[in-house]
Amino acid sequence: MSNDSADSVARLAAQLDEVSRRDAAFRLKTAQEYVQVEARQRELENKVHELNAYVHQLHLERDRLKSEVQAAHADVEAFAWMLHDAERDAAALGTLRNSAIWPLVSAWAKSPKLPQVATGAEAGDFDYFLHTSPYRLYRDTHFTLRGWLLPKNGQAVTGVRVAIDNKTFHGRSGIAEPDVIAQRGPQPKNPQPGFEITFEIPLGRHAFSLEAQLDNGLWRAALQMPVWCRPN
Repeated sequence: MSNDSADSVARLAAQLDEVSRRDAAFRLKTAQEYVQVEARQRELENKVHELNAYVHQLHLERDRLKSEVQAAHADVEAFAWMLHDAERDAAALGTLRNSAIWPLVSAWAKSPKLPQVATGAEAGDFDYFLHTSPYRLYRDTHFTLRGWLLPKNGQAVTGVRVAIDNKTFHGRSGIAEPDVIAQRGPQPKNPQPGFEITFEIPLGRHAFSLEAQLDNGLWRAALQMPVWCRPN
């Protein structure tokens, strides 16, 4: 073989090697880009799934709030009728007071006493929020109160309860509330300020008290008010 032929073969071999290297580099780059695109696609799919779940949760929350608004409207109407009945009874009582038989009636009539909380817990100074509002006309005899509670003096909360008249219902404390910690900063003695209490409400009007036990063993009331239970 002549020198020219050998040089041509060498050049062709070198060109073939160069083409092979370029082809290999192109294939490697294509595979890397495919892996990156696939990873990005999975990431986007996960985000879409998370957004769909979030939207679904928003729809559920919207439906729940609609139900609460409807219940609140019904309670307002019920309270309006209760006020109407009270005004009617007051008018009837006024008429009775001016009648001749009032001295006889008042001799045996007893003034009704409002329900009293038997625990007698003194009022405390708290920051709190209730996810399930107790300001309602109760339609069921069982209710679960959820929220968070922080003593303003920074004491630790060691227990929670609800008192209905002379009966107490202890709940569960130490539930995580990350949004509260994020907004108010670290709470060394109450890192998980959430609580949940399920209690019973008999028919009629009763005294309600939301109470927390502090690290000194004393119970203090965060909220006290009258409540009514009137089933549908």
